[in-house]
Amino acid sequence: MQQSMIAVQVVLGLSDIPTGTSIIVFAQTLGGALFVSIGNDVFRNKLVEYLAKYITSLDPDLILKTSPTGLHSIVDKADLPEVLLAYNDALTQTFIVGAAVASISIIGALCVEWKSVKGKNLAPGGAA
Repeated sequence: MQQSMIAVQVVLGLSDIPTGTSIIVFAQTLGGALFVSIGNDVFRNKLVEYLAKYITSLDPDLILKTSPTGLHSIVDKADLPEVLLAYNDALTQTFIVGAAVASISIIGALCVEWKSVKGKNLAPGGAA
């Protein structure tokens, strides 16, 4: 999270640092807000898909409305392993989406100019 701020402060000119910093904060906030929703949608859709695949006798809406800790009260013990497998597979797919998006972010990092800050006497900045 902080590396992008440091990159902005090193690469941009003094007059452009506030604009660059605000763009970075906006992008990080918007990305976090959007991808929480996207992750939730992926999880819900995959959970419904895997529940239909592994257990045809259960209503997926009932499972979605129940918290994971309350599954023991609404699912038969014989069906519980399949429900847990569906949860596991849905979570795995959600993590794969997150890992793919994080991997794509390397494209933005490669577009930033590379500068070394070793040995430079950088004056402390901030609001004066």
